[in-house]
Amino acid sequence: MNSIIYLDTANDFDILTREARLVIVTSYRGKWCPFCRNYLREFDLARKTFPHDSLLVGVSVDSVYECRKLREDLSLGFNLISDEKLIMHELLNVATGKG
Repeated sequence: MNSIIYLDTANDFDILTREARLVIVTSYRGKWCPFCRNYLREFDLARKTFPHDSLLVGVSVDSVYECRKLREDLSLGFNLISDEKLIMHELLNVATGKG
C-alpha cells in the first residue's frame, strides 16, 4: 500500500497496519526540514531490505497535500501519514513536530 493517509482516529492506524507482518514507523518534522528529507531518502533505500509484507510509514503533522508533494518530490516508495490531530503521539508517543 503506497498512499498518503490522514489519521482521523486511532482506528485508522489499526486498519492501516492490520495486514502487515512487520510495521516500521518513523517520524519527521516536515517537508521543510532538510535533515528529514535526507533521512526519508535513506529510509526509502533501507525499505528494500525489509520483507515484502512489511509496512513502512513516515509520520508528520504536515497536511495530506504537503505529504503527497514531499513523497512525489523525493520519489518515495512508502507511505507518508498526515497526523495533524496527533493520533500517533497519543498511540505510540511518536514526536511529529508539535507538542
